[in-house]
Amino acid sequence: MGLLEGIEALETEMAENREARQGADDEARALRAAIADSETEIDRRLAALAEERSRLAASFSAEILAAYEGVRARPRLRGRGAARLAGGTCEGCKVTLPVQERRRLEACPEDALIHCPHCGRVLVR
Repeated sequence: MGLLEGIEALETEMAENREARQGADDEARALRAAIADSETEIDRRLAALAEERSRLAASFSAEILAAYEGVRARPRLRGRGAARLAGGTCEGCKVTLPVQERRRLEACPEDALIHCPHCGRVLVR
């Protein structure tokens, strides 16, 4: 009799495990579908951003784009090739430029291509 009870207990446990497995499989399918939906949305947004970037890039000269892309490719800058110059401070590296350097940059024409002497980013005034 004890052997039959052991078999029944094992069959009950196996049924519970199958049910739990089915629940885990259902959850995994739902998660894979959610991931696929998220990836599709991310791809759509990346494509839209790439299109906008191309449109905006067309408004810059080849010289500026080449300088920007060259700086942007530097690993330590993590893809950030330009920064705003505000109050004599490069907003990319947060370094306040020395007065002499600020005066030199201020003397450059408004459309001149200027770089931060510290981090090398293209500065936007």
